[in-house]
Amino acid sequence: DGFLKSFDSLPFGPDPAKGVFNKNVYLHPTLKIHWTLPAGWNYANEATVAGAANKESQILVTIAGKEQQIDTLINNFVNGYYARTRKQPMSDGKLKLRDRTASEIILPAQQTNKILYTVWFRKDKMTYAILATGDQSQTEIFRQCTLTFRDLDESDFKDIFSKELTILNASADETPAQLTARTGNAVTAKFTAIMNGITEEGKFQKDQTLKAVRNKPYAPPVK
Repeated sequence: DGFLKSFDSLPFGPDPAKGVFNKNVYLHPTLKIHWTLPAGWNYANEATVAGAANKESQILVTIAGKEQQIDTLINNFVNGYYARTRKQPMSDGKLKLRDRTASEIILPAQQTNKILYTVWFRKDKMTYAILATGDQSQTEIFRQCTLTFRDLDESDFKDIFSKELTILNASADETPAQLTARTGNAVTAKFTAIMNGITEEGKFQKDQTLKAVRNKPYAPPVK
């Protein structure tokens, strides 16, 4: 028990400073990004991209460049795409986001009736690109998703959490699902069972010392 208690409050999972999802909202406190993605999709946050996908479509954001001019990056992308596919833009216009104006360029994908939807904009001395692929009928979904991209406000920090281990005691004959419901455990009952060496249908003994996970409000590093 004493050994397990030494793990209490240890950080658990990804560092929220590198971006996290709160349901379908992507929040990046370091890059100051707030982006709402389609509900019910699968979400991923990698070192250089973040976004969402379902069976037919995907949309992501990435930093396309830092020092280069945005027009140069766009031209290089469009010209490179043409060199590979011999396909030219179907649409080239402007899109007004909340905090800035962006370039929206839509290209035909190599598959019939599919598109490559792209939006380019400057933010904090960097050029960002939102890239989406899917059926042409998804164009407006991609556009409306892009329109939700904005700068993170101070009020958004309340929606960012880090996770840490917590060591607690079980009630008699408590299942992982019951423990999760009683304690506000931040991981699933299945994962809780795995962490504590029982099956999801198993039961804990009274006062058994267990590992669980709790959410902790994110605190930005003090500069």
